[in-house]
Amino acid sequence: MLRIALIQLILFALPFVIYFVYRALLARMRQESRGAFRAWPLQILLIAGGSLTLLGLVVFALNSGEGGDTVYIPAHLENGEVVPGRFVPADEAGELAKKDPKERARSQ
Repeated sequence: MLRIALIQLILFALPFVIYFVYRALLARMRQESRGAFRAWPLQILLIAGGSLTLLGLVVFALNSGEGGDTVYIPAHLENGEVVPGRFVPADEAGELAKKDPKERARSQ
């Protein structure tokens, strides 16, 4: 989860970093050549950062997660020990995946 948040923060901050590097280069060039500096509006940076963030979310959504042929087995008690939840292939899930979790809890 932390990795995902960091990726989104980096994608959002990237246009701002590029802008500030661009502005530093222009300031250096302006000192040397006495040229005019044209500031970009902040709205363009916000739109660019938001667009990159949304693009990152879409790419993450399309490239992550389990395939459609898996079944989630929620955490449950087995012989007095907690077995953590996990994804297993549908053909290996067996009877445990077919049981209703409330019914499974009542039977133990």
